[in-house]
Amino acid sequence: MNNALAALAAALIGAACASSADPPVDAAAVVRRSLEHESLELDPPTLPNYTYIIEDDEKKLDAKGGVKSANVETREVLNLYGAHFERLVRRNGQDLPPEKARAEQARFDKSVEKARQRLERFQAQQTPQKKAALEQAIQKAKAKKAMCDEEFLKMFDVRVAASEELSGRGAWKVELHPHSDPHPAAACGGDLKILSKFLIKLWIDREEYRWARFEAVNLAPVSIGKVLIRVPTGDLYFLYEQTRHEDGEWLTSRDRVKGYMKIMLAAPYRVDETETYSRYRKFQAESRILTDEKGK
Repeated sequence: MNNALAALAAALIGAACASSADPPVDAAAVVRRSLEHESLELDPPTLPNYTYIIEDDEKKLDAKGGVKSANVETREVLNLYGAHFERLVRRNGQDLPPEKARAEQARFDKSVEKARQRLERFQAQQTPQKKAALEQAIQKAKAKKAMCDEEFLKMFDVRVAASEELSGRGAWKVELHPHSDPHPAAACGGDLKILSKFLIKLWIDREEYRWARFEAVNLAPVSIGKVLIRVPTGDLYFLYEQTRHEDGEWLTSRDRVKGYMKIMLAAPYRVDETETYSRYRKFQAESRILTDEKGK
């Protein structure tokens, strides 16, 4: 009898614990909400009015995955006037020769000034009619994005695989497994068709629904672009990470692409490239990034 009572008590305790547990997470709803902030384009976003440093580490690989050659470039980046500018400051740990550095700075300054003038001309030419047309185009683009985001979700089985912590913040780890033969709307272009061939993993911040981490690997051969870049199954890997900056913005911290690609009649191309982002600062008129001896 005592054993029966103990078993009943254990069952009641288990039921009580289960009832107080967090409710199941709607994975599709979590991803849908995250897409209000995130883009399905694989290139890191342009971050307006920031200066920062990118260290670009590119390795060319041999057939066995060994490193044939490596090149590391450190670049100063500025996003301003609706445009993106980069200036090479170091290569393979060495400062540029003075003549090359002056040429890079001159090119950089000229590009920034041209963008400023271009923006001023654009603003001066704006009429009420042009402003209305621009606003209409923006709203149309937003509507298309919302539609394509839904098409994206239709292409996958979506599930929450775990709850983890990244950079001290809680995140849902969400896995998206592609359906066998998805047919996204033609208006969404070929990008969604390419994404439908990838197993995607997302780490979505539990508080702000931002993508703390994105990983993807192709589960089927991929063809890209008019030059017919072909990638065999399992040979294209993407990684993208971002962290919450002290000013509240989510800023890219690292992105990586590793792949084995065949480009028409050219020799196969194997590459492993990682870009690390650091030293973010809000741009001000007097802002200027100065690298120290180590480019940090």
